[in-house]
Amino acid sequence: MVDARPHVTLPYSYCYGRSELGLSYIRLADLLSNRVQTDANKPAFVSEYENISKTYGELNDDVNRLAKGLIDLGLNRGDVVGLWSCNSYYWSQIQYACARLGLIQCSINPAYQADELNYVLRNAQVKALFMPGVGSKQQEFNKFGHGTTGKPKGAYLSHFTLGNLGICAFPMEMIVANYKYNVKLIVEAMNKHECTYLYGTPTMIIDILNYVETTGNTLPTLKGLVTGGSPVPKEMAYRVLKIIPNCTDVRVAYGATEAGSAGTISYQSDTLVNRLETVGHPLDHMETKIVDPGTGKTVLIGETGELLSRGHNQMIGYWRNEKSTQAAIDDKMWYKSGDLATMDEHGFIKIIGRTKELIIRGGENIYPREVEELLHKHPDILDAYVCGVPDVRLGEEVCAWIQLKDPNKKLTEAEIREFCKQRITYFKVPRYVLFVDSFPLTPAGKVKKFVMREQSCRILGLNEK
Repeated sequence: MVDARPHVTLPYSYCYGRSELGLSYIRLADLLSNRVQTDANKPAFVSEYENISKTYGELNDDVNRLAKGLIDLGLNRGDVVGLWSCNSYYWSQIQYACARLGLIQCSINPAYQADELNYVLRNAQVKALFMPGVGSKQQEFNKFGHGTTGKPKGAYLSHFTLGNLGICAFPMEMIVANYKYNVKLIVEAMNKHECTYLYGTPTMIIDILNYVETTGNTLPTLKGLVTGGSPVPKEMAYRVLKIIPNCTDVRVAYGATEAGSAGTISYQSDTLVNRLETVGHPLDHMETKIVDPGTGKTVLIGETGELLSRGHNQMIGYWRNEKSTQAAIDDKMWYKSGDLATMDEHGFIKIIGRTKELIIRGGENIYPREVEELLHKHPDILDAYVCGVPDVRLGEEVCAWIQLKDPNKKLTEAEIREFCKQRITYFKVPRYVLFVDSFPLTPAGKVKKFVMREQSCRILGLNEK
């Protein structure tokens, strides 16, 4: 019998996700077909705002009808089909229809404006574009993800990658509350349909917790949630247990579009501290190591370095962008995440921050995540993010963006600095504090730090150059 616990090669920060189960070599469309054979009458999808409810059998019938329509359009295997949409039943329908015909689905950020959309359509060579609601290594996804830096790159994913992430692995009912993000409608839909599990970014979870706490709503059927997509404050994770006590299975995941959207997570049986204060350990059959960004050598347990991963989750590459692909994946097929992390002797990983977000103030390294974690401990702060801004003398300074629980609360920059001075080294204390109502987010709920930096410079009158 195989030891199912992750294997760590001590004393180095390398971990492999061992498993008794093998990997699946099957197309997404076949996963759906197989599910229909056993669970045709079980609910698969509910779209509250569209007033749609579908069983697996009905979803499969809709997929077959759409696939026939795509054939009638003259689309052939390998052609690219664009999908420019927020949450919708038709999103899933299009996904499976493309998979069934061997078409490449290109998911496009629904927030894109005309010039951005034009760039993606041309770069991805889209043959047909769907806009629902809008006025083996067979290629499956060309996903222009909700990135947080610069020009979008299409991560080229396979059926093999997505099929082994558990899509259609067991029957479950997916609930879509509304076309665009609205916390009130999400909570109402969760209660109406007695949702048991929730997946969301930290920003979304914070909004839900704040809404539940201030309105007196409860989520009595919620058993667990998985959060990730951006740094998860420890205080937020523990707050879930306080505000929604029946939600006991809380876990933090880590991943990237380039890594199939998921790379690490803890087990339900892991300790509370490891489930809430780490991003877990590598998924089954995945390898993860922490390396020195300068030398590329694997660091010792507990040391900080860049997180690299390798395995079935990995993208084929960036669509029509060999230069970026070579920069992201080395000659031994390790994906370089750009995230700074540590690993303990059991393979549990903590994310420290982004290599590109590291603030260097007068020669001192400052990890924004550390300052953000501290700010979340302030009783009046709902959410907080930190970025570096230019400084003539020191090179960079720390700038904190803060969203208060009560917008009418009067809190000063001096009070925030004093709170920090008592708890962290002087050079990590924010030089600038901006009180905001919201943060620049991608549609997936990730904070765009580069936009924060640009806007901070403009607000504070700082010269980026």
